[in-house]
Amino acid sequence: MENEKMQQCHDLFIKLIRGYLTGEMEVNEEFENADWNKLHELAYRTGLTPMLCEPVKKVYSRYTFKTDIYQRFINGTIVMALKEETKIEYVERIVKAAAEKDIQVLVFKGPIIADAYKDYRMRVSSDTDMYVDEKDKDAMMEILESLGYQWLQDKSKDHVQNLTIPNVHYVELHTALWEDFKGSRIKVLESFELTAPKNRICNKFCGIMLDTIRHEEQLIYFVYHFAKHMVLESASIRNVMDILLFYKKHKDKIDESSFKERLERLGYWKCFCILCQIGEEYLGFKKEDLPCYAKTDSESLDQVLRVLFSEQVTRDDDIYRWQMVYNMTPYLTGDYDPNMSGVKRKLKYLFPTRSNMPEKYSYAKKSAFLVPIAWVHRIFDYIVSRFFKRNYRMAGSKRMSRMDAKLQVLKKMKLI
Repeated sequence: MENEKMQQCHDLFIKLIRGYLTGEMEVNEEFENADWNKLHELAYRTGLTPMLCEPVKKVYSRYTFKTDIYQRFINGTIVMALKEETKIEYVERIVKAAAEKDIQVLVFKGPIIADAYKDYRMRVSSDTDMYVDEKDKDAMMEILESLGYQWLQDKSKDHVQNLTIPNVHYVELHTALWEDFKGSRIKVLESFELTAPKNRICNKFCGIMLDTIRHEEQLIYFVYHFAKHMVLESASIRNVMDILLFYKKHKDKIDESSFKERLERLGYWKCFCILCQIGEEYLGFKKEDLPCYAKTDSESLDQVLRVLFSEQVTRDDDIYRWQMVYNMTPYLTGDYDPNMSGVKRKLKYLFPTRSNMPEKYSYAKKSAFLVPIAWVHRIFDYIVSRFFKRNYRMAGSKRMSRMDAKLQVLKKMKLI
C-alpha cells in the first residue's frame, strides 16, 4: 500500500513537471486527494519548487488544498529566485575582475543550463562552477579572495578549489572539469579537449556575457556529470531536464553524428537514449526536440525512474555517502570491470589498490610500500567500529549489498 501511494505521488509530480515544460496540464480529482506534503518535499529536494509554482497555482485555483503548503511553494519561489539573481550578479563581478587581469574564466553548468529554462531564476543551483587554466589558478584565487571569498581548504582538491562568501555565493574553481579523477574513461574525456582554446566561445547567458565551452562539448560534459552523480551518489529528474532542455535549445549548434560518436567512446550513448525516452514518454518533449535515439524496454526505464525518485537526502546517506563514493569511483573512471565475480569484487573492496585508496588512507598513494599498512589500518578501524559500536561507519556487508543493487541499475544504463 505504501509503495502504491509513493507511485501515485511520483506520477502526480511528473504531471506537474510536464505542466511546467509544456504549459498544458489536466487538473483532475487526483490532485485534490494528493499527499501535498510529500509533493512539496519532492519539489524542494529536487530543486524544482520555483518551476512547479505555476502548475501548483493552477491546481490550487480549482482544488484549494492546504493553504500553508501552497504558501510554501509561493514563498520558496520568491526566495530562491532572488538568490539566483544575486548569484548572477556575483558571477558577473568575478568575470569582470578576472578580465581586468587578462584571465579568461570559463563558466559552465549552472548559468549555462539555467539559460535554457523559461526563466533562469527558476533553476535553483547550489554553487557556480568556473574553469581557469592551471597557470592562472593562483592569480584567480587572489582575485576571488580580494572580492571577499573565503578559501575552504579542507573541501578543496588539486584540481578544484572551493571558495565562498557565506550564505551568499559558493564557487568551485576548476583546473580540470573532472576534478581529480583518473582512469581509462577520464583519458577518453581528456582526448576530447573540451576546454581547449578552439572549443571556447563567448555568448550571452542569463542576461550577461560569459566565456564557456562550445555547446557540443558542454553537452558531453553534462552527460558525464549526470553519470558521475548516478554512479557515485544520486541523480534526480531535474538533471534529466537540464540535459534535454539544453539540447532542445541548442540542437542546431550540435553535430549529432560527432556527439553520438563521442558518447559511444565514453560508453554513455545508451544512458543518453534512456534520458531522451524519459523526456518523450513522461516529460512532454516532442520527437523533433530530441536526436534520433534507440528506445529501451519499459522495465529498464521504470528502474531508472525509481532511482531518479529515490530518497536523495536521508540520515543514512548523509553519514555514509563518502564511503559509497570511494567504493564506486573505480567504476566511474573505468578502472573496475562491472562484470567481475562477487568474490573478486569483495577482495577489491577489502584491499583497494593504491590509486583507489579511500581519502582517509590516502597516505598510501605516496608509496607502494605504504599500501599494506593502509590495509591493516582499515581492518583496525573496522574492528574498532564493530566492537565499540561507533556508528559513523556503514557495515561492510550493508555497503556491499548497496553496491550490488546499484551496479545492476548502472549496468542497464550502460554507465559502467
